[in-house]
Amino acid sequence: MKRKELIVLLVVIAGLAAYLVLRNTDRSHYRLPTLPEVVKNDLTRMEIITPEETISLDRDQDQWRIGDKGHAADPGKVQSMLSSLSDLTLTALVSEAQAYGRYDLTEDKKITVRLWAGNRQVREVNIGKPADMNRLTFVQIGDDPNVYHARENLRRTFDLDTAALRDKTVLDFSADAVRQLTLTAGEKTCVLTLNRPPADTADARPPEEGTPPAAVAGAWRRETGEAVDQELVKGLLSRLSTLTCEAYLTEAARDSMGAPVRTISVAGTATHHLQLYEKADNGFPATSSQNAHPFTLRSATGDRIVKDMDTLLAPEAGKNS
Repeated sequence: MKRKELIVLLVVIAGLAAYLVLRNTDRSHYRLPTLPEVVKNDLTRMEIITPEETISLDRDQDQWRIGDKGHAADPGKVQSMLSSLSDLTLTALVSEAQAYGRYDLTEDKKITVRLWAGNRQVREVNIGKPADMNRLTFVQIGDDPNVYHARENLRRTFDLDTAALRDKTVLDFSADAVRQLTLTAGEKTCVLTLNRPPADTADARPPEEGTPPAAVAGAWRRETGEAVDQELVKGLLSRLSTLTCEAYLTEAARDSMGAPVRTISVAGTATHHLQLYEKADNGFPATSSQNAHPFTLRSATGDRIVKDMDTLLAPEAGKNS
């Protein structure tokens, strides 16, 4: 009996070993699904379904807009989303067991993203949690019940709410094109003008060494011709030329903002305005001629703008030394 039992045991071991070898061989030769090509420039609609909300984005020529209100979406974030899904790359089959909890692919945790080109849905992806030191993501593709690894941390790209997706640009212009700057605070107004440099002729000469900046053609001056701090003006224009807000306010909040305490107008190829209102606990309420919605600026940003304005509005403080 012992000999027979040994033989049976050896047969069982051999069978298990063969099963494991064949199983591993089959796993290493599985085929990943072939994803149909998605052309990013053909995409016209994207839908992002999170456990908290559903966000729809529609393309309006070169601008993507959010939901029924049509708020402009952050172009950088939208392009990153579109690129991630149009160039989606699967790297491995993870599971066929249809047990999704460990991958954050359950209804209460997954993020579903759908893309359309016109009336045709061209891609649907369920996004789970990141994997492999945030270099991969657990995903499902369309109706396929299997779980795969996809390249990139897709969760970081798509785990955003509506507020985070809005374009927070409130002023955008070329600082080099500005020729006049008007600052107003209460009864005080200061108009600064950039002297145009002379035409490029054979007689044009560079300024002599030691010439004050305000005496050089192309320098900023008050209406009286008085010198101002050139670097201060350039720094203010630089901050204003790519100004972003901290958050948007509701339209109802506009009525309680009162009158602006500071106003800035910049004129060049076009004229733009920024109005700052009384500082609140969460920053400076503000409005802009380039944005239809009231918003708040970070306290640090608003404080710096106010400080620069007040320096330039003071008759002596804005002089060059």
